[in-house]
Amino acid sequence: AWRDVAGQYGQVPFTDDLGDNPTGATFPVYSLLSDPAGRQFRITNPDGVGSNVNAASIDLVKRMTGKWQLNASATWLRSTGRLTDSVSGVTLQQRGGLQFRKFGQNPNDFVNSDGRLTGDVQWSFKVQAVYQLPAGFLVSANFVNHDGAFIVRRGSVRDITNIPEGTTILLQKRGENGRLKDVTLLDLRLQKEFRLGKSARFSLFADALNVTNSDTPEAVQSSNVTSAVYLYPVDPVDPRRLMLGAKFKF
Repeated sequence: AWRDVAGQYGQVPFTDDLGDNPTGATFPVYSLLSDPAGRQFRITNPDGVGSNVNAASIDLVKRMTGKWQLNASATWLRSTGRLTDSVSGVTLQQRGGLQFRKFGQNPNDFVNSDGRLTGDVQWSFKVQAVYQLPAGFLVSANFVNHDGAFIVRRGSVRDITNIPEGTTILLQKRGENGRLKDVTLLDLRLQKEFRLGKSARFSLFADALNVTNSDTPEAVQSSNVTSAVYLYPVDPVDPRRLMLGAKFKF
């Protein structure tokens, strides 16, 4: 993260009274006291940046016997801390490594950003099953269910910070406002195999993706509580679709 090594800042109280259903909580934000032109930055590992991840997973595997096989898993995850993308909006995307983002140039990036991480998916379930039908037909299914992204509330405090660039802070820590709907997907495949000689095989298959035609949104247009499109859904999962294909093994 970046850190200002020359600018001088003071704390001023801010009360969350923005948008619908404000918390009314009062907490300090940072106001620039020195000349904006005198600020200098360097990349460093400031206090308060880090992560704590706890996870557990259970896997069930049934090999191909009796014409069917099954792979299933359940994963529980809890990740907390503060990273360079902790000030992001409603998303499950989490970046790692040195990104050279502007996080930390504004000390208000540290306000309420020490909550759940953006990539925190508390529960995730997966099931994959295959069944061998007569006459060389094979049917398979893939089921996935996982938590949606955390809903966050952000708001502008530029007027009281005296910092030239826009200052949008997290009004509450990520994880305090629930999530978007779970993402649930079911994919099916029907495959027919043909033998060509002793070792060659030719297969035709049809994939039905998102069979239930789920339209669950994975993000929102804006997480700024004063925006006209605050929490309007966007980026729904891909709709139901059918794909035909073939493969040749030799």
